[in-house]
Amino acid sequence: MLPTAQNWLDPRPQPRGVALASRPSGSPRRLVCFDNGKLSPPYHRWMPILPELVAQLERLGHVTVECSDLLSEPVADHAAHVARWQRSGIDGVVFALCDAGVTLPTVQLAAAAEAGGIPTAIVCTEQVIEVAAVSAGFLAPGLPLLVITGGRLDGPDQLVAAVAELGSALRDAISQPAAELQARFRRSFPFVAALARRPASTAAEPFAAVAAREFLTDGLPVTEPTRDRVDALLATGDRDPEDRLVMSMAPSGSPLTVRQAAICAAMAGCGPECFLLVVAALRAMAAPEYRLSLASITTYPGANLLVFSGPAAQAAGVAHGRGCLGPAHRANLAIGRAVALTLITVGRAIPGLSTLCQLGSPGQIACCFADDPHGPLPPLHTELVSPGDSIVLVQKCESPHNVLDHLSSTPEQLLATVAAVAATVGGNNAYVPSDLIVILNPEHAEIVARAGWRRRDVQQFLWQEARNERSRLHGRGAKPEWPAEWSALDRVPVAPSPDRIWVVVAGAPGPHSMVAKPWGYAQAVWQPVHRAAVADRWRGDT
Repeated sequence: MLPTAQNWLDPRPQPRGVALASRPSGSPRRLVCFDNGKLSPPYHRWMPILPELVAQLERLGHVTVECSDLLSEPVADHAAHVARWQRSGIDGVVFALCDAGVTLPTVQLAAAAEAGGIPTAIVCTEQVIEVAAVSAGFLAPGLPLLVITGGRLDGPDQLVAAVAELGSALRDAISQPAAELQARFRRSFPFVAALARRPASTAAEPFAAVAAREFLTDGLPVTEPTRDRVDALLATGDRDPEDRLVMSMAPSGSPLTVRQAAICAAMAGCGPECFLLVVAALRAMAAPEYRLSLASITTYPGANLLVFSGPAAQAAGVAHGRGCLGPAHRANLAIGRAVALTLITVGRAIPGLSTLCQLGSPGQIACCFADDPHGPLPPLHTELVSPGDSIVLVQKCESPHNVLDHLSSTPEQLLATVAAVAATVGGNNAYVPSDLIVILNPEHAEIVARAGWRRRDVQQFLWQEARNERSRLHGRGAKPEWPAEWSALDRVPVAPSPDRIWVVVAGAPGPHSMVAKPWGYAQAVWQPVHRAAVADRWRGDT
């Protein structure tokens, strides 16, 4: 990170993209048409594209069709594809179809192939072209991106015609010199250069003006990240500022260092105790099962929900009581916002430009709270670690959904209401079951505790009751991803198992609890907060 003339530190990454592979003269002889999962069942609407795309490529050489669902395939498997193509003497690979979340892993695999000397091209829908371009701008500048004009509501004939219009663009993508492709990329996507460069700023220009122009904010004012502010945050930890918290942010593909996280935390207004919790949250989000790269750019209008439990949360002043998920709680908002700003400034996942999210959510600004250390159910950290330690639980999920129940007086009645909110045919987890976070207010938690129920009893009951009739899910929603052993079930659970339902107590007594319904394509992750993060003083209840 370099200081600017204004003495503020810039968290943005430097582009480190690979050079495009050399394109052979004339038509390539051996090509791969790679179905990234969108041209196969159950995405029937796109399937007519494949024969026409193969027909177009056969004019250029021998074509082999391969298929792998890149949305679910680990990025680590990309190297095996590239190695196989190198051994087989493949002259070019054309990927289709980039639509929705499969876009990012497709660009990643294409960049790996280019680095391995194999020319590639990617066929995209209009809906994802900006995200594909930003990712390509960082990972492989100039990567050929071909757009079909067909949409989700078009019929087979229209889609086939859209592919037929690609014509010579396919040939050029895998045969033109790299310099020509790069020049075309710059002309087609001029906004990418602004995101992938480090513009110089003058001493006379206020930080606020630079931040607004260069996409360094979430739309709200940010604090100037001076060296003194950033150094104060870094002094609270025991990690090297250049240590990497996340190996690859999205869509930039750049790593996230402790220093960059501190810059973003300073912009969000974090103090030292808060910054240590930010680091813990980002470490948890870096876990492979969280799938941060996809979570950062998904079409899903979800938040990165942060739940803190233990003394570190109290020391930092993270609220757990009345209105803890709302405004006016500085620590909650600063921590949540610091995490969101890292996605924007380092990952360059800029809402409305380089993410796929269609509507968005207020939770994407900040979604952070602590559980009740003295509630009717034990705080989460006491069951996962020990009373003296602290944890953070992170989950990609909807902003928590209200559960109204003023009348139930037994655990069964109350939790049946919670289960009804957790299971809806419009929720992602109806088709891709994943972790639920259930937030019981102290009054609702007292109903459970007085009956002698423990956390595991609540989990088991909700797992049995939070289900959807299979017949209601057929032909709508999304591609089901249920365990094979569920094939005979008439009622499909919305969580994989009871232990993947996280029950916490927060808020004030009353009729309202909440459920955070998951994105589904990742797991919730919990991470201990390092003991050094706990301040010597105890601030009591927040």
